[in-house]
Amino acid sequence: MEKLHKDILIRLRRDIIDDLDVDNDIIQPLRNEYIITEDHIKNIYIGVTREERAAKLLDILPLCGANAFGVFHQSLKHHYDWLSDEIDIMLGNYTIETNGITDYYAGPLNIPPLSPLTVTREEKINQLKKALQELIPTKYIALHGMKGFGKSSLVASTLKDVKLNQVYWIKFADDGSLDEEILIQLNTLYYNVRNLEIQPELFTSLERNSLIHYLKYYFSKQENCNALLILDDVHNEQIINTFDFQCKTLVLTDNIDIVLEKRPKIIEMNDGFTEAETLGLFAKALEMDVKKLPVEAKRIYEECKGMPLLIAMFAAQFEEFKCDMRIHDRRWKYYLTSLREKSRTNKVMNEFWKKQETIFDICIKQLKPDLKKYYEDLAIFCEDVNIASKTLEIFWGKDTLEVEELMLDLCHKSLAARIWNNDLKTYIYGVHDLLLTHLRKKRTDDELVQMHKSIIEKYRQYCNNDFSKLPDDNYIYLYIGHHLEQAKLFEEFPHLYLNFDFIQAKLTHAGLNDLLLDLRKYKKYITLNSTDEYVVKVSDLERFLQEQANVIIDHKHKKCLDIIQIAMNHSSQDYITQTAKDLAMKRQEFLYLSHKKSSQHANISLTEEIPRNICTSSFTNNPESVLIGNTSGKIILCDFQGTQRKIFNGHREECSIKKIIVSMAGDCFLSLNSAGAIKLFSLSEESDEFYQNYMNIESPRQKQNFWSDPYLNLKGQDDSLAEFKVKNEIILDMAFGHEENYIAACTNKATIQIWDRNGNTMFTLTDPKYQYIMKMAFTTNASLLHIMDESKGAFFVFTNYGNDYTIYQYVTCYNLQLKSASKEVIFFHHVPMHDDSLIVVTKKEAMYVKWCRRIENCVYNFNRKLKGYIDEKVTYVCATITYDGEYLILADSAGFINVWNTDSGFQPVAIYKSRVISLDSFPFKDCHVICGSGDGALYRWKLPIQKSNDLPRKCLFDAIVSCDEMDIVVKESPSKIITMSCGEKIIKESKLIKGEISNLQLSADGNKALYVIDNKIIELLDIRTGIITEVLQVDKPIQFVKIINLLNRDIILCRWEGDNLKIWQPPVVFGIETRGEESIHDIQKINDNCVITVMQNGKIKIWYTSIPWQLISQVDLSNPPSNIIFSCLSYNQKYLAILNESHRLTVLYINYENIAASLPRIQINEQPHFTHSFAQKAICCDISKNEQYIAVGLESGKISIINIQKQMEIAQLFFNANPITQLYWAPVTIDVPILLSLTSDELIWWNIALANDNMIRMQNMRSRISRSISAPSFSSNAFWNQRVPNSRSIDVGVSRIQDEMISSTASSDIVNNISSYWKNKKGKNPKIPELLTVVALPQNRDGKICISPDFTKYVMVDMYGSINTFKLIDREFILNTS
Repeated sequence: MEKLHKDILIRLRRDIIDDLDVDNDIIQPLRNEYIITEDHIKNIYIGVTREERAAKLLDILPLCGANAFGVFHQSLKHHYDWLSDEIDIMLGNYTIETNGITDYYAGPLNIPPLSPLTVTREEKINQLKKALQELIPTKYIALHGMKGFGKSSLVASTLKDVKLNQVYWIKFADDGSLDEEILIQLNTLYYNVRNLEIQPELFTSLERNSLIHYLKYYFSKQENCNALLILDDVHNEQIINTFDFQCKTLVLTDNIDIVLEKRPKIIEMNDGFTEAETLGLFAKALEMDVKKLPVEAKRIYEECKGMPLLIAMFAAQFEEFKCDMRIHDRRWKYYLTSLREKSRTNKVMNEFWKKQETIFDICIKQLKPDLKKYYEDLAIFCEDVNIASKTLEIFWGKDTLEVEELMLDLCHKSLAARIWNNDLKTYIYGVHDLLLTHLRKKRTDDELVQMHKSIIEKYRQYCNNDFSKLPDDNYIYLYIGHHLEQAKLFEEFPHLYLNFDFIQAKLTHAGLNDLLLDLRKYKKYITLNSTDEYVVKVSDLERFLQEQANVIIDHKHKKCLDIIQIAMNHSSQDYITQTAKDLAMKRQEFLYLSHKKSSQHANISLTEEIPRNICTSSFTNNPESVLIGNTSGKIILCDFQGTQRKIFNGHREECSIKKIIVSMAGDCFLSLNSAGAIKLFSLSEESDEFYQNYMNIESPRQKQNFWSDPYLNLKGQDDSLAEFKVKNEIILDMAFGHEENYIAACTNKATIQIWDRNGNTMFTLTDPKYQYIMKMAFTTNASLLHIMDESKGAFFVFTNYGNDYTIYQYVTCYNLQLKSASKEVIFFHHVPMHDDSLIVVTKKEAMYVKWCRRIENCVYNFNRKLKGYIDEKVTYVCATITYDGEYLILADSAGFINVWNTDSGFQPVAIYKSRVISLDSFPFKDCHVICGSGDGALYRWKLPIQKSNDLPRKCLFDAIVSCDEMDIVVKESPSKIITMSCGEKIIKESKLIKGEISNLQLSADGNKALYVIDNKIIELLDIRTGIITEVLQVDKPIQFVKIINLLNRDIILCRWEGDNLKIWQPPVVFGIETRGEESIHDIQKINDNCVITVMQNGKIKIWYTSIPWQLISQVDLSNPPSNIIFSCLSYNQKYLAILNESHRLTVLYINYENIAASLPRIQINEQPHFTHSFAQKAICCDISKNEQYIAVGLESGKISIINIQKQMEIAQLFFNANPITQLYWAPVTIDVPILLSLTSDELIWWNIALANDNMIRMQNMRSRISRSISAPSFSSNAFWNQRVPNSRSIDVGVSRIQDEMISSTASSDIVNNISSYWKNKKGKNPKIPELLTVVALPQNRDGKICISPDFTKYVMVDMYGSINTFKLIDREFILNTS
């Protein structure tokens, strides 16, 4: 109620109380207009006397909304006219200011009556009020929207609160002669302005020009020019021109074009009622609390698309059955079903359709013939679908600009709606589903079939009959199956859905979920009505998509999706694998590799594709149902069994969801956003079977990327039950309190606050000794409250006192003794089913803390036990604990999820490989289900409760890869046994190794294996005899060990902490002086007589390998000091490349003199050949075999290519942000600059020659990139693990052996053919032509690959101990064609 009206009631209060009897036609009008409720009436009648009842009514009225005063004022006119007159006088004494002109309120306005069930649309009313206040004579306001969207009701509601001296409302009919209608309305207006009553029997129509002349004269007067002329339901521009009387004009129309010349202030009305407005109307009609409305009320709102006319008709129907609908849900479901099926058997729907069909026909009839035909063609689109200009460009055969002009015309006529999609950077269009239904009813079934055939043919022409080349218009890949089915082109389905190119395109543009949905929906067509052969094919395809979902989603996001290559990894040798091999053999221009595993492991995650902006996830009370929160304030309930989605609104769009907690009962959940607001949502309604059955899994809002609804008004929609905030503070963490009846939170200003579920504050504590509180948790059935103060590295303990668990007082604190660099706590949680215990996880440590407690709230004897372990450069990302408290699950930045027994064990009980940012678990039958959300994917794993001895882990290996099948591989198995294999045959197995194996190497001939136990014992295993020789056992950690071959003898080099370098050369063992220096980084073999030692501190020495070794040259790179992290020697031993921690590459030149002399003259130039600095950390490098280029792998995932002669960077290669862990140039004989790069997740082949354009561009930009300043700087990278030691295959000596093997055995024809083979390969992505192919690696702890001499075979061992062999798929083609 406005302040003016409140003041009047206060001033007249005594008079009203003295005179008024509420039973004398006062209560009833207020009740009929829904101003007061039954509860209000009961409250009024608590008053014993007439005066007390009148007083209570006056107390209630100001709380009953804007319309309460007007209805009360009107009700007084019948029996209390003296009170009504007094109000009129007081109203007349108030003036309102409008654009500097003072108008006086002149009593009832000339407006149509409002329905008692009118909705107060606050946002639209305020918008119109503001426009009316700013309106001046001669200017226009236009309300534009489809008929039935409440334009007239909005104006009537607004004018009840806007004081204007004259209002003239004219409503036009559109079912007769326009000229006659104009003449009738001119006469009506004439009689209104002259305040004459029109009597039909005496009515004489005046001449048109005379009327216009008089009305122009009338409104030109000073006292009349501020009158408001309302032209309702205007459908023709002639009306606007005729009624242009130079006063203030408000036009209500569904065709904005007719008034655009007047340059009006336009208020769009296409978005209808909001959810809150609709539910408020339903509650008003049913006389019940809006919070008690069933879930079907929301669904009815969604189905109505907020359309005011339809909603109002349903509200009126609800009022007739309010007693039944307040307690039963059958009628709700009946109305909802009728809406969804557009059924005319329902009275409301039937009456609505009678009105709307006439309106729709009139609107469509007004279109020009060509536009009318285009519009009627839209009947083939699904309801709610977003239509892009590109789609209509193809369908209509028009260019984009023409399409946008045509659609704008339709939008102006309210036959379509338009919205700008900022994500897609284009306009998208929508047609109301009621209009689509109407358009389809006008067509016969045969006509609709032909229309669907037409759109298929239009797209076929566009892509030249190659449906894998369809446009990415956010439509056709999603709906091509729908159009084929409706066009009855059933024979097309198997050709399309079993075509690998189309499958890949659909995965790229529509997504994995949509493809699987189509395979299920159209299975009978794809399988030719369940033909056995095609049933098997579809089954194989579905299994392939589900098993390889992780790689498919990952490579789709990395824009390198190639399902032919992914199919090579598929475990089943079925239709998919064979088809992929056949296609790979046919497509000789692309590089493909086969993948063979020595053993298979079934530890496959269930992977679901989800939006990429997800930041947290949590199970509900069902392992198939997961809540995910995104960066746009939305929480999505995903039902993976039915692939359904439900969105919870309430948080602001600019805020991300930080945390979700589901109650143990599964009836509700809490969510915390980045702005520090908590909301409580109900989950119980989603268990409703009726809702689940009707949840449309094919809805465009679920299928289309960045879908938006141009009709539904979601502004301010809040599905939450309650909100919890602390004023002027940001909540950082939250928890359910005792028996989940309370919600607790802690803030950035160290406030602890507890509320009940209704949002009532129960407890607040602020203590200045805390800076801020990042985490909180309850333990021991909420008897204890714990808060984490990261600044102090301690948690504080509060104990409950009182009976309601809402008041807590401090008792003690415990210092966790955190490492100074890792105080950020990422997980702080009680241990379920274990009292007096807490799990604390920081970025570097996981701790299980226990304590003792006495009855008198004395907490003491804390015990801290570290759980898990983590490498130095890896951090924990997230954590969770199982519901029985038995297992702690930790995800790290290297992409591993480790499961630990919370109370015992030194090894994880399970390991999974995936990069995730949130974790949760759920108890299910005989196992736990773990879920983790990553970049666009949600993973679920089953954790068996029984323990297994064969756990995945970091399995060390080394290999000599041959050109044939006889690869020699030595590896550590998960069960800690060293196995040696030759080809597919295991030739030796060691006994169980008691201790931790930290190093494993093969000798150059593959006959011996060297390994280190517990970092203190070196043993040598003879593979031929099985004899184990203990080389060395020391009591200090071994810092370096390597086996090399000199003069056909295996030499072992080792150094332990604080000692000299030892050379084990049976029968001699001797040392060279390195004591006092830092540890050895590497030792490289130059030839049988010379080696280079590279010390960690930068001292580099060349030794003559006599007994003892003799120093012949040295260089000191230790100034400025910076540890060396990688080194490599070129193929011809001319260059030594050094990378240090300062992001610096140093290339040294090696001189060779007097080779025939007894003591070789090999010198390293003291002055570096050149240096190059990088903006981020360099990890590894390799020098091409022709010694022209150096490739440097960076932590950011980039590869810098440097020309050695020009001493400058000539290109940068980039695939993704994973750090490069290994680089390897192809042999010289290939005669093409082929580079292999390795990350923790992929093998990538590059052809540097195909990057010429990029190289030229980089050369032209020499001045800007000479110091690699163009590359972004990363201070740290969470995904980078420790540097991978040089493998046997990237040792320079082995590289030389490989090339020698090729050159000695291969004829010139074969060499030429190998070169031709690689030259003919081209990239699969035109935007990155130098990228030949990407192969996903099996799950592994440290990326390492061993390579065959001919560069056609690649071997690695995964974390399950399986040997994985990758071969060029057409390697035989090289030899056969020669």
